[in-house]
Amino acid sequence: MEDERNRLILPGIEVLESLKPDWFVLENVKRMENTIIRNEMHESENILDCLSRRMKPFGYTIRSCVLDFRNYGVPHHRERLITIGCRLPQIVLSVPPLNNSYEKKLSALHPPATHGGVRLPSWVTLRQMVGGLPPLDSLSKPISKEDPYHCVPRWNESQYYWMKHTPEGETAFNNSICPTCGTAKKSQEDTSCYHCKSTLPVPQLSQNGQKRMIKGFKTSYRRMWWDRPAGTLTMNSGVISSDLKGHPEQNRVLSLREIMRLSPRLVREVIGESIPPLAMKCIVEHLLFCENKYNHNK
Repeated sequence: MEDERNRLILPGIEVLESLKPDWFVLENVKRMENTIIRNEMHESENILDCLSRRMKPFGYTIRSCVLDFRNYGVPHHRERLITIGCRLPQIVLSVPPLNNSYEKKLSALHPPATHGGVRLPSWVTLRQMVGGLPPLDSLSKPISKEDPYHCVPRWNESQYYWMKHTPEGETAFNNSICPTCGTAKKSQEDTSCYHCKSTLPVPQLSQNGQKRMIKGFKTSYRRMWWDRPAGTLTMNSGVISSDLKGHPEQNRVLSLREIMRLSPRLVREVIGESIPPLAMKCIVEHLLFCENKYNHNK
């Protein structure tokens, strides 16, 4: 009923109340704007409303919106709720008032996109970042002899069979042609070819002697696209059943070396919980721009 981690905002607010910085930046997952927590009075309250209630008496204007970090030159798709607070008087006065701190469009406190727009550079793609690395295979060559960080987990034979027949950008759930005889399956739930009885390359399991499709989102067992940013890097980046984790054409997930190229961190566990450094650089540079403009106007 309650995830205690969501209440970590409360000691964070206490730090802000004590230090009263000119700026603060909070990061959380998309859709956190709708999260209800038990506040310091043990009453149910929206997490952003709680933050605003506690910080507005100190003169803060607070704005919160979702940023997709691929729009800031980061070569992988990552959406995060970024909340920015400021108490510099002229900046506070320049921000249009709102009934609440969350808005769907970028606020004046959030940096404008640097990539992906009509008049902006294109997104940085997976091919640009890792296209030249040596090939790997989750069964026959899971590790490079030249680079121990260019390594991937082994798949079992079933996973390998499903993904081997999955095209770029597609999910194995959509595989509809029998590799043995070329017959298209009749039903989305078919696990065997009705013509030659071969097993189809779709995610499935045996239960009580019967085969059935694995229940899951159609973003799992899915390959990325070469010419788009990579899928979101998470703590499960090494798991093919997780969200959009397959290599565009090789039968594997991304290697540690490829992940380090996509985001300059060391391990999946850290990457899965961080703001990419390039995105943080854009955010902080925008805050400095706003502050310099404020100081110039003074």
